[in-house]
Amino acid sequence: MVFILYITLPFYRLMLRGPAGDRPGARLILPAVCVVTVMQICYWSKRKIRPPVSRHPNALIANVLLFVSRLSFIFAGAVFSLTVFTRSGDTRTSPIGIAALIAATFAQFCYVRELEHHARKFEDPA
Repeated sequence: MVFILYITLPFYRLMLRGPAGDRPGARLILPAVCVVTVMQICYWSKRKIRPPVSRHPNALIANVLLFVSRLSFIFAGAVFSLTVFTRSGDTRTSPIGIAALIAATFAQFCYVRELEHHARKFEDPA
């Protein structure tokens, strides 16, 4: 997730400033595809071998994990909506770039689910 923030934050700032021209995220497609692939491999392989949940109640850790998960998906949704809805008329994008953006948004969604799973370990069962 940190790498996605690192590579997409400059792209987000560029898109916020106004029309970004011809394929502004072209240099981000390869790193994004690599990161998304690693994230998906980790997520889906962990789902198959997920150990039983042991509970260690700690409300602070549970709430911090839930906060970080929501915040990360808000950022992914903001990048997606800025690119697809706001700047689609004045910026030329490629179908591969849009597919990479959708894949990155889905990878963030999977990451959010994983953080929520870990947060449940720290919630009080009562």
